[in-house]
This record gives sequence, structure tokens and C-alpha cells, in this order.
Amino acid sequence: MEFICPDGLYFNPEAKWQEYPCADPATVVCKIETTTTPSPPIDVPQPLPHYKCPDENNYYAIEDLCKSFIECKQFSAMKFSCPDNLLFDPEVKWPKYPCNDASEVRCGPQPTQRPTLLPPRPTPPPKPIIDPFPYTTASTPYVPHSTSNTAGTTPFLPTPKPVKPTPPLVPEVVPVIVPNYICAEENRYYTINRDCGSYIECKKYVAYGWKCPDGLHFNIDARYPDYPCASPSVAKCGKLPEKVDPAHGCPLSDGYFGLQDGDCSRYLMCKKGQSQIMHCPDGLVFNDKLSSCDWLENVPSCNPTVFQGFSCPVPELNEHGQLDDTITKYRYGTRCKEYIACQRGYPRLLSCDAGLSFDNESKACTDSRHVTNCE
Repeated sequence: MEFICPDGLYFNPEAKWQEYPCADPATVVCKIETTTTPSPPIDVPQPLPHYKCPDENNYYAIEDLCKSFIECKQFSAMKFSCPDNLLFDPEVKWPKYPCNDASEVRCGPQPTQRPTLLPPRPTPPPKPIIDPFPYTTASTPYVPHSTSNTAGTTPFLPTPKPVKPTPPLVPEVVPVIVPNYICAEENRYYTINRDCGSYIECKKYVAYGWKCPDGLHFNIDARYPDYPCASPSVAKCGKLPEKVDPAHGCPLSDGYFGLQDGDCSRYLMCKKGQSQIMHCPDGLVFNDKLSSCDWLENVPSCNPTVFQGFSCPVPELNEHGQLDDTITKYRYGTRCKEYIACQRGYPRLLSCDAGLSFDNESKACTDSRHVTNCE
């Protein structure tokens, strides 16, 4: 059984059987070994192409092995081994170094019973005993709705949040160690000769060469350890692809591309070379610069079918010589659940809340029972 001496006393290795083994420190020769954690050495990882990462970036234990672990980065699995005298600590969060001193790691079988404290000798009275080992168990856009039941105008329309298509899954990519590359900083990303699709990651002063998935570029503004690949409109590296003809297929293996139809309410979604025509919600158009659906005023060259036959009045100038921000509302044909709001000469298709319909006389959403001639 394991015992603990009371506070202020040390174990005396010279004590005989049945003698009290705890004594004053001045009479005890006790060697306390001290260890220092060595600096993490450079470890060459082993790629695991068949391992399926549950998370994009995380560490995982390898069954009951305490010396080795798996690092998932950008859904790519690599096997590492901790240096001598260090063990893998499953409680460390990515991207911190996961190998710690064995005394600080809960790895392998855990004790099921607390140590028993040795009772103190009668004299002198011992200090209170404290147990130093308390084990513990360890897809549609935002479309503003009108809630006003009275006529009137508001100074500004709500700022929209453009619809961002879901990016393609990051495929399994195995990095290539660049042995002759000298990292200027311990952890950082670097460009490769203006190659938009590749980059170098320095991790603990070891250089790894990576390639972004098709349709994504290296973003020089990315900060470690954020994912450094982004759409061309965000990365701003090289020339953006022109509008495409769906009959010609995908210009890149993955990405989102506007169509040459003038309507702009449709776009081409490419995933692993397979194309599919997608539709923006009514009233929105595809913005090539953002690779997402957006308000018409941000893509004035488009002429969506939903607004054909309708024109907003020419906006007037205010006393400061700027376009007036006054909002005017109009009924959308015979559809009463939706209406058109014009501001600065551009239309937006908005919706009334449930139970309300747009009243053309009051120019507001009101109780649907009082609105007639609706589809």
C-alpha cells in the first residue's frame, strides 16, 4: 500500500520495520530527483491516408499507446511519436504541443483506489493531513420582414447578409516536407513563387508543402493556424475566372461560377468536376466577386426575371446633393405575401410576416383578412 507522510515530515529510508518511518527533514537523507522537459525535437510524421478524421483540426490517441498520437489537420491524418520521457497528453487542445512529462499525463490504466494516509505518531502532534491526490473523473438568405401595420417609410433597409454557398469538403491531402526551406518563424504560412494554389506551412520550424483544393487559392492574409485556402474572390491571387457557359462544363474542379444569361439568378456549382445549375432565392442575383447570392444593387449589371416589367422611380437628391434614402413600397403583382421596396433606384423583394399581407393603399403589411385580390 502507498502511504503519505504528514506535512512537514519526510520518509526516512533508514527506518526499520515497525518503526515510524516519517521523521524531521533535518534527520532524513532524501534525494529528490528533478527533471526538466526537453525541448520538442523535430519529428518526421507518418501519413495515414486511410484514417478518417472526425474533426478538421485535432489530436487523437492511438488505442492505449501513450507514446504515439494522430494529428488531424485540414482533415489530413499524420502519426507522430513523442520524444523519450514524454507521453501524449489527450487533454491538450490543438495546435498546442501535445507531449508532456509523464507525471502530468493521464494515459493508460488509471488507479481505482486512493492512497491510504499513514496515521501520525502521537508526539509531536502532527499538522492537519491534506490528501494531495484528489482523483476526479475526468442555405437560404436572410430576407427582412416588415412588421409595421401602419403606413410610413423607414430611413434605411436592413443590411443584407449574402448567401454563401457551402464550400466543398477538403479532400485528403498529404503534405510534403521541404527539407531545404528555412522557416523565418516557428509557426506561419508562406507563399510559393506567386503560385496561387500552393503554400508552405512552417510548424515548429519544419516546412511542409501544401496544395489548396481545386477552386481555392492560398490567402496571404490568413493567420496561423486558421485554414489558409479561400475562394478566389477572398484570396485575391491571380485573375478570377470569367462567366461560364454551362454547356462547356466547369472551368475548375470545384467552385461557384456565374452564367452568361444576363438574368444572374442562376449559377454553376462545380464539385469534383461535376456541374449543377443552382438558383438564387427570388429577388437575389449571383455576385461573381463574392461567389454568393446578393442584392441587385450590388450587381447592377444584372436584370433578373423577377423584376422584369418593373422599374423603381428615379431617386431624388437631398439638400446635400446625395441620393435620397427614402424607401417606397409597391405591391408585387397579385401576390400579397411579398412586395417590392425601392431605395436609391434599386428594388428588393421582401416578405410580410405570417398572417399579414401587403396592403397597396396603406403601403404596409396588415391583417390578411382585410386584403383582397390576392393569389
